[in-house]
Amino acid sequence: MKTFAIEPTNARRSGPEMEGLVTSVVLPVMKGRNWVTAIVVAQPVHVGVSNQYGVYADSYSKDARFTNADEAIAWVMTQPIPA
Repeated sequence: MKTFAIEPTNARRSGPEMEGLVTSVVLPVMKGRNWVTAIVVAQPVHVGVSNQYGVYADSYSKDARFTNADEAIAWVMTQPIPA
């Protein structure tokens, strides 16, 4: 099963804030599951934020960054469903 959530954001987080969110929110929810994420960015600052997230997400997620939602969806559709 593949699920899509496309939501605009203006989130700007520092590295320590991102680490805190991943540790306190994401990891407990994931409970050892693997994840595939296509991150669509609209502004250059979001590339940096998504890269910060990627550093912490590498332990549970396979991520890619895009500037086009259609390309992001196409990429997700080619990815195997994580075990």
